[in-house]
Amino acid sequence: MAWPFPTFPIQGSRLVSEFRGDFNELYTALISSFTGPDAPNPAFAGMMWVDTSVSPRVLKQRNSLNTGWIIRARVDSDYGGTLPLVGGTMEGGINMQGYPISNLPLGAGNSPARYADLGSYSRIDGSVPFIGIPSLPDQDPSLPNQIARKDYVDRTSKSGGTFTGQISLPVAASTTSQAMRKQEFDEGLNLHNHAEAYRTKVPAAGIVGSSTIGQALQTVSAATAQWAAPCGINNSPVQLFSITGAVVADTLVDLTGRVATYSRMAILLVNVTQVAPDSRYLRLYVRSASNGAQTMYCNGGVYAARFLALVPLDPPPAARQFYYSADVQGAGSSACSMTVYILAWL
Repeated sequence: MAWPFPTFPIQGSRLVSEFRGDFNELYTALISSFTGPDAPNPAFAGMMWVDTSVSPRVLKQRNSLNTGWIIRARVDSDYGGTLPLVGGTMEGGINMQGYPISNLPLGAGNSPARYADLGSYSRIDGSVPFIGIPSLPDQDPSLPNQIARKDYVDRTSKSGGTFTGQISLPVAASTTSQAMRKQEFDEGLNLHNHAEAYRTKVPAAGIVGSSTIGQALQTVSAATAQWAAPCGINNSPVQLFSITGAVVADTLVDLTGRVATYSRMAILLVNVTQVAPDSRYLRLYVRSASNGAQTMYCNGGVYAARFLALVPLDPPPAARQFYYSADVQGAGSSACSMTVYILAWL
């Protein structure tokens, strides 16, 4: 079974709590190089995969055209199954694909030997394998086609200096001490988002107009934003609904056009009417359109009261809606009632 992938691209409107499961699975797959018998699906160019369906197990990488897998190394063998700098034994022939090793001088002492010098002792074609490594004289190479000793390579690479071009890294960094490629850095910036940031980041060029005192920046679309009041107050509150001495089941209220599209909280004004000395009274319950958790409001038996109720609204771009319900408490037979208005929004 291949490792699961979340849906890409990850939407900016998605909560971190909703994405946590996908992230944990994806992170586990990445740090284990998708180890398993089945190829990752979907596959991406450059992706690494430890294939356990073959023996010995091998590390594979997706080619740049994303059309197939290339074997990179044996996973459970030192040096990936290749020859180390010191020692090692070939398991088969070296295929030069018809190209010779040229420009070698006549072999003498511990210098590399030409094919003609090897005789029956060892062969470049692998028919008679090497049992050690060539030993070079204590002399640094002076020509481009000469073999460099390990001592020369170590001294040169550690002596400092200035690069004359860019360093090209074949794969992404996997530990904290490794250098990061521009590709991963740019991808990280593009994917960066904060919890509760429900819209795509807007570039400075997309901000419309200038601000005045008391205004806040509000997102209009994926590419534009505008300055607007962070809250709104209805000077003449609009009646939303009324309840008269009866139980009311969950009822949907649509605030579209009455509050801003980016609002997260509606402030309701509740007028209560109750006949004295009857103790019968109403309790009002409100909740957001997507959350079943209710908040209860009531006048607690006060015969005539007025209070505010706060209603959470779902994050944009969801519709500006909420649910309310009511029940009756206390004894008596009076027609206690509530009238509810939209007063303001945040």
